[in-house]
Amino acid sequence: MPTPTRVVLAEDHDLLRALLRSTLAACPDLVVVGEAATGGEAIRLVRAVRPDVLVLDIQLAGDQDGVDVATRVAGGACHVLAYSSHNDPVHVAHLLRAGASGYLSKEAPVHRVVEAIRAVAAGESRWFEAGVDSTVRLAPDELRALAHFATGGRPDTLARALGTSAVEATDVLAGLYARLGASSWYEALARGWALGLIGPGRVREPVGARGYSIRAKRPGQARAARAGSYGA
Repeated sequence: MPTPTRVVLAEDHDLLRALLRSTLAACPDLVVVGEAATGGEAIRLVRAVRPDVLVLDIQLAGDQDGVDVATRVAGGACHVLAYSSHNDPVHVAHLLRAGASGYLSKEAPVHRVVEAIRAVAAGESRWFEAGVDSTVRLAPDELRALAHFATGGRPDTLARALGTSAVEATDVLAGLYARLGASSWYEALARGWALGLIGPGRVREPVGARGYSIRAKRPGQARAARAGSYGA
């Protein structure tokens, strides 16, 4: 019999954590090896028991939120499945940079957590239940623009990256936004992740970039702005 996938649950709501635990207990291929209610507990637990998957709430108790935790533990053998009541591209973009392998809304049926855990444990990287049209096809320059953002670029450096004029780069950006139903570069980045148009991995932060706080939603006003944020 194959070795079960080892899971740690990081969730500060006791009832939801119990529901997740009981759901996973019914799956012989999954085993819960630890639970945490705060960000600090989650980091210590992952380092101690080395799970295959960390199911990670974004808004945790304590002074370290889910982005802080993902930044510290993602990568290597541990895959992070972000599990949040937020379902907007800004939060997804934060988690992408922090190294999460998947993102699932708490509005999804609980059985979707099981499916998502199995998927990220198998190496998949996507936004589950994202509600984005999977038939979207981008033009070559639009794909290059998306890749530019995924490696730390910004709209004001897109023309140079594409080798075009500022006007042409603006047209490419407009096309990218229209095809993905996005209104900003970070929303386009998140939706591109949902569609599998960009691969997993950390996004490099440009030197001198100001942080965008997942908590305060203003530059530089939370630890998340330093540990796991996008530039403004």
